[in-house]
Amino acid sequence: MEQYEQASSYEKFGFVIIRNVLLPEEIRDIRELLLEQLAAYPERERVFTEEVFQCPEIYRLAFREKVVRMLKEVMGPELCYYSNHTVQCNQFGRWHWDSGGDPVQEFHVRPDYRFANCGIYFQENTRKWGGGIHVLPGQHKMPVSTGSFKVDYFFKRLVSRFSSKYSFPTKPVMVDIHPGDMVIFDLRLPHSATWPDDLTGLTQGRNTVLHGIPRDMTKMVLYWFASNSKMVPDFMPTLERRALEEQPGSELHYIAWLKRYFPDDFPSEFAALAKQHSIEIPTLSQKNCQEYDRIFEDKKSPPYY
Repeated sequence: MEQYEQASSYEKFGFVIIRNVLLPEEIRDIRELLLEQLAAYPERERVFTEEVFQCPEIYRLAFREKVVRMLKEVMGPELCYYSNHTVQCNQFGRWHWDSGGDPVQEFHVRPDYRFANCGIYFQENTRKWGGGIHVLPGQHKMPVSTGSFKVDYFFKRLVSRFSSKYSFPTKPVMVDIHPGDMVIFDLRLPHSATWPDDLTGLTQGRNTVLHGIPRDMTKMVLYWFASNSKMVPDFMPTLERRALEEQPGSELHYIAWLKRYFPDDFPSEFAALAKQHSIEIPTLSQKNCQEYDRIFEDKKSPPYY
């Protein structure tokens, strides 16, 4: 897996691995902290951003030197973090790519596309219990260039679906992830959770959650989005579209994301770390954030709130 640990791997394969973002003793402490958070909100499948922002031990991880250095190398020096820091817990998604649910737009096929999902993993990726991801290396790129971004993206969908089902023309790779490692991957890169080999005794619940995973193997991943600042005008309308589609009774993930205004609605230490590392935190105007806060209050309901 050494070829995937170089910055050049991001451009070539669509992902890059950063080893040892955390020390072993840090992993133990953070796992216990996250398990306490989960116990406090048993109806949830993840630790929401509001809770992450109350835990400096967690949000500080995004600002570790080796993390920022690699992200600026692959995204460019004009680095942005988006305020969607969440911890997924025992979620096992099938094959998809994170931009796949959006209507295809011209910026999705541009050579200067620089938008990534960042994941810090707190457990080993194993065949027995999962814990990480499989990817289709290189399939963040368009397989053809016809001059029509819609046609190019159509062929990308076709090739990616064929590869995920038949391992051709690209064979899926199980990413070699150890506790404390980080994977940065292009939002267009097809990936899936690494599923346990044996599902005996496990049951699938809401939002692709598997119940019955042993406590010491609980899958927990801190995720957030990052991009080059040039991507912000392209992405924010997409984010608003996602938010307006959310219904009462759901997690309201995107509405909760958009209601935060920087720096007022962020932990002061988070804002200071962003400034220290010259990282932009894109948000809407204060007035628009307040409107999304109103929408959030109107729509929030059990089982999540």
